Amino acid sequence: MRMTPRPSALPASTAAEAAVAGAVPAVAEAVDAVLDEDCPDAPCPLAEAAVPDEADEADDRASELAVSCTEAGVLDASGRVPLAALLARAERAFNAEFDRRLVESQFEALSIAHSRNILRHLGCGPMRASLIVAKGEVSKQAISQQIAHLERNGYVTVTPDPTDQRARMLALTEQGERAQAMVNRLFTEIEDDWIAELSKRSEHTEHLRPALLALLEMLGPIATRC
Repeated sequence: MRMTPRPSALPASTAAEAAVAGAVPAVAEAVDAVLDEDCPDAPCPLAEAAVPDEADEADDRASELAVSCTEAGVLDASGRVPLAALLARAERAFNAEFDRRLVESQFEALSIAHSRNILRHLGCGPMRASLIVAKGEVSKQAISQQIAHLERNGYVTVTPDPTDQRARMLALTEQGERAQAMVNRLFTEIEDDWIAELSKRSEHTEHLRPALLALLEMLGPIATRC
């Protein structure tokens, strides 16, 4: 009886794979460029080693940095900084810039953690605190502390759930709605500022967002949580 061979793996999205294969190097270059600008204390500033007028010294310095980064586990076996490490550094730089701008605003009591863990879930109306905990990526204790902070500073109200007195309902106050609107604006402003700066330093800037979106599409369910 002739058997039909089984495929070795499930086919992924061909379009997504092609986009990622062609654009991920551009993502790495673009992310590394902005990190050299916004995160000067990053663990492996290889780009800073290149000094056109002192090529030999730059090569020596780059080699020393590569060795130190390899020993620290920052570089992979091929001598590259892993894309995951670059993305993590970019996220830290973004969070730091976000919090810096918040401190300079009228909502200095907020942080990006408050927005990410609580405020963004309330944009469509009140929600049970237990559901926010379930959607979050931090502990129940951390969420409770952030809710208390937001309530104390006038950004949310906490009331009993009329259908279950044991549960708590969270809702944005007028101040909370203004804060959330500003938070949304900050996300866009920082991204636009970074893209404007990157466009002066890299010709691949336009590939950054499409490549990341294609990567997430290719990964499928593994990347649906955000």
